[in-house]
Amino acid sequence: MGVDTVISTVTGTSQLRLIEAAVQCRVRRFAAAEFEGQPGLRAQNEVLDRGRNAALALLQHYKGHIQYTVFVCGIRELWV
Repeated sequence: MGVDTVISTVTGTSQLRLIEAAVQCRVRRFAAAEFEGQPGLRAQNEVLDRGRNAALALLQHYKGHIQYTVFVCGIRELWV
């Protein structure tokens, strides 16, 4: 209780439980673990997903209760 923002560094079932706990404790914001590119550009059934799509789906489900985002790490290509 009393936490404004959770920044997750875990994936899979652990992250899903962390999201549920954050919602239950009324955390205002959640940043999901995201290390491999933009979620919108990823295949839905990616072999190495590690539960990332499930985490985003769960956050979408709770969107009326918690704000969320992802920080996409990596190099962005610039075409000139």
